[in-house]
Amino acid sequence: MLEEKSNSANQPGTNNTNLPVGHTSGWAGPVGAVGIMLLALVAYAPLRWARFIWDDRLWLLHNPVVLHWDKLLMAWINLTQDPQYYPLVFTVFSMEYHLWHLNPIWYHLVNILLQALNGLLLWWLLVRLRIRGAWLAAAIFTIHPVQVETVGWVAEMKNLLSGFLYLLATLAYVRASGLDAPTDPQVALQLPPAQYHWKWYWWATALFVLAMTAKTAGLALPVILLALVWWKRGKIQWQDIRAVVPWVIIAILFAWITIHVERAASGAEGRPWDLTFVQRVLIAGRAWWFYPGKLLWPIPLLEVYRRWNLHTLGGWHWIYPIAAAGVFAAAWLLRRHLGRGFLVMLIIYTLLIGPVLGFISYYTMLYTFVADHYQYLACIALITGFSAGLWQLCQWAGTRAVLVFGVGSAIILVVLTDISYGQSLNYESSAYLWAHVLAYDPDSGEGNLGYGQALNTLGNRFHNKKVLRAAMPYLKKADRALPDNTYVHMGLAQLHQDLHQYRRAKWYWERVLNRVPNQVFAWSEYAWCSQELHEYQQARKAYQRVLLLDPHNLGAAQELAALYLLAGDTQKAQAIYKKVIRLNPAQAHIPLQLPPWLKPHVLATTRPAGAPSHVLGTAQK
Repeated sequence: MLEEKSNSANQPGTNNTNLPVGHTSGWAGPVGAVGIMLLALVAYAPLRWARFIWDDRLWLLHNPVVLHWDKLLMAWINLTQDPQYYPLVFTVFSMEYHLWHLNPIWYHLVNILLQALNGLLLWWLLVRLRIRGAWLAAAIFTIHPVQVETVGWVAEMKNLLSGFLYLLATLAYVRASGLDAPTDPQVALQLPPAQYHWKWYWWATALFVLAMTAKTAGLALPVILLALVWWKRGKIQWQDIRAVVPWVIIAILFAWITIHVERAASGAEGRPWDLTFVQRVLIAGRAWWFYPGKLLWPIPLLEVYRRWNLHTLGGWHWIYPIAAAGVFAAAWLLRRHLGRGFLVMLIIYTLLIGPVLGFISYYTMLYTFVADHYQYLACIALITGFSAGLWQLCQWAGTRAVLVFGVGSAIILVVLTDISYGQSLNYESSAYLWAHVLAYDPDSGEGNLGYGQALNTLGNRFHNKKVLRAAMPYLKKADRALPDNTYVHMGLAQLHQDLHQYRRAKWYWERVLNRVPNQVFAWSEYAWCSQELHEYQQARKAYQRVLLLDPHNLGAAQELAALYLLAGDTQKAQAIYKKVIRLNPAQAHIPLQLPPWLKPHVLATTRPAGAPSHVLGTAQK
């Protein structure tokens, strides 16, 4: 199925119908590249209206590593500084923030551009490997509806960036190892012994390391490269193994880091992750079949799929892992008839999807075992196999094979583009996105959380208490479905705070900080609640923690100075106020004095209507 195109196609007197659509000679290269770019722009066009969703707030909007240049180094040297150790992603986010601040359209345009570039790189790679149907495979990968979640979710730029680097690393390795050399069809597709170009090899190694700092989804790439060597040459030599040993060491190191961070920073340990080996095998078997199913029938596509009930796993569910093992066995036994390509396709798919099959605990197993963006790289193997198989099937049409293949490809791409366009519309706002989830799964914990938070945001934007109160039932329902979820507690804390229920809000912020002690946003809101409750000593301590984590936090410095002034400690208040002026010299003319809502004789504890969040004073000396 995945066997490469024969070099005899270019020999005089031979039939050129063996050349796959996507061959890059002459004008076909530029036209094919433009085609992939246009498909991406059309399929993801609605994302130009999309906003930030879900955990974009933690990854970008309230992340001091992104907002301040001098904090960026911490993303590289502190493994648990952020929810995951992907320092290259935070570096790119920081560059984006300092270019266009928090305008979502530019972040979405970057994602669309990266997806189109990844499609072009995949096309180039498949052509170099001489795989039939290369252009179709790249086009489907670029605009398939399962990719909308990755492209439309700003925080998932880590998928796109790492995919870009993994594809570049693979291209460089293919060039270094000679896997792109033409073959002689008279020698059963055997390549000559490996002759490594070490300059390209070290370039490939550097790109692989960079890719791992963006996301570790491709940590199995060294083994995948060996599978490609076996596919192309029929055997693996010692030189091939020696070449990937450094990559294996790098992959093991980053795998350990990822597992450590998932437990230490994300909290992926405890009762929801205490699964038996049998349960993990059953989950893995069902997940292994879930992703091909979504590729073939991408309806419906949800941001969050319901977590499978562990109590019902068993019995007939064994058919999933047994069937998966059966497919591998058949591919091995029939390799002389089907070719090695089909088996290699299964190996590559399984290696890339393996880290999220459930054998290793990760945070999102708290509420789901599958997600569309998990198969971002893994789907490449299945899509490539499908495209190559379609090309082979069309050969039955004889001299009309190219026409039949072209018409079939056009129909597939039109249908997929239409579905992707409709799916992209859901990302216009968080309310649309989570309403789509609840339409299919009303009891979804994450769906109720997301929709409740969206209503909270809308209520604040339009100063509508009715909308704020409407958010409460959804967040309460999310709390019942996900009792140990930090994000649910953050949502409830924020909503109670916006409804001026500060005691309840503070209680939820305490629960958040018990699980995520370095969350700057949570400490800031906890401090404000303490301040509103006249618990000024706790508020001071909380603002001090904020400044310890984020020394450039102007609002925290202003509030802390005011609180010291309220306590009568003028010396500390003046010292901190000097820092405020250093952070914002424009405030040098504003005197150090208590804001109205902190003056001792004022009984009301809430800010006056229209008062800014953080002000020390407005009167001139």
